[in-house]
Amino acid sequence: MKKLITILSIISILLVAGCITQSQESKIIGNQTLLVELARLQDLSRENQTTVQMLEDLKKKLEGDHFAEDLANEAAWLVRFGEWEHSEHSLSFLTTYLKDGTELICPGHEIEHIDLYVKHDNFELMDHTIESVEEHYPEWKRTAYERRERFPAFYRNLDNVTRMIEEVMPRIKAGDYNISEEIEFLIANEVC
Repeated sequence: MKKLITILSIISILLVAGCITQSQESKIIGNQTLLVELARLQDLSRENQTTVQMLEDLKKKLEGDHFAEDLANEAAWLVRFGEWEHSEHSLSFLTTYLKDGTELICPGHEIEHIDLYVKHDNFELMDHTIESVEEHYPEWKRTAYERRERFPAFYRNLDNVTRMIEEVMPRIKAGDYNISEEIEFLIANEVC
């Protein structure tokens, strides 16, 4: 009997812990209030009117979710240096994540951001972004090729894009930041 009570107690604790974890996730993922706020911030960012304080306030609402916090940090850093267009990219990826939990990483955009980090001497963010691209790139590449099967016209230059990413990332890691031509190519052939 004592063993049964112990087992039931453990099961109860695990169920409660699972509910707490699930409610923490649902607090962010699918949160319509946050999504409306993000839409407003994206609009402001397109008009160069987003402030670091606005994004810091948003970040507080995302506490505990590492991926969401990273995107909000990135957006705030970009605004700090007047890079509103790129800040809007980060907010867009954050919106995608908050809608359904999809961790969208766009290697082309991330390489653009790496160039900005170098420009503004933030090698810590650059290193973090390199790690993120390396972590997410294989999955991104796999799904991009799957999408190309359905939308071949949109992904017609995918082979060249992946080749460019795979050539430029080792150069960046080796300290070669002269990548403006590569960035122009990735912008012109954007695939996310």
